[in-house]
Amino acid sequence: MEVSSNFDFLPRDVAPAVHLAATHAEEFAHADPRASGFYSRLSLEHALVRFARHRGVPLLGWSTLGLTIEAISGVRVVNGERLRRQGQRYFDDSEIELFYTVNKLGTKAVHGDAFGRPEAVRCLEGLHHALDRVGAGSGWPVAAPEFDPRLIPPAPLRFVLLGQREAQRLEAALADLRRKHAATTTRLGGAVESLDKVKRERADLQRKHASTAARLAETETQWLEEVQVVHALRQQLSDALAEIAHLTDEVERLQATVDAS
Repeated sequence: MEVSSNFDFLPRDVAPAVHLAATHAEEFAHADPRASGFYSRLSLEHALVRFARHRGVPLLGWSTLGLTIEAISGVRVVNGERLRRQGQRYFDDSEIELFYTVNKLGTKAVHGDAFGRPEAVRCLEGLHHALDRVGAGSGWPVAAPEFDPRLIPPAPLRFVLLGQREAQRLEAALADLRRKHAATTTRLGGAVESLDKVKRERADLQRKHASTAARLAETETQWLEEVQVVHALRQQLSDALAEIAHLTDEVERLQATVDAS
């Protein structure tokens, strides 16, 4: 029997959602790595939820993949540390670690900064092994063969062309950003030079203002001194006029005496 996919061993009639998500993950591994990581995580989530229901393990209605792993593994994560709880164990530590690896990579595919083809293939291989372990515990009739990366379909030509066009678009955008950065740097340099000029002019005006204020204070002092001199001269003039008036009165009195004799 010719094998066309790493997930042909999955029973489509028993676990259609698991099979559909797994084949989508394999299909997109090279064409869209992030979508592949998302579908790998989704496939494992469907498989573990189905396993929990098959074994009667209670799950919350809003259980995430992480909480589902905790429920079926007897492991609870507290502050990043996995603590073993009492109760039945369905999987050993290596299998639990495999589940957490797929969960971590799938989460990185959705929320991480970098997720390329190598991560997608690693996540896909982890999913393959994980589904084989889950299938063994769920009574699936066929065991999984060895994972074969050659069965992963290449990216369609349209995805390659889209990638090339996207790379060209990003290069053009980067070049445009570099030109804008250079122009902004030039304008910033001109603005800094203008600001320095304004500062120098302001300092010069402040020096001129200080010099003018000093000269004004000196002129005001001289004016006050001259006003005091004028007041003194006016007083002397007033005294002289009073003396002249007195002498005039004496002269008139003497003249009257002479005339009477």
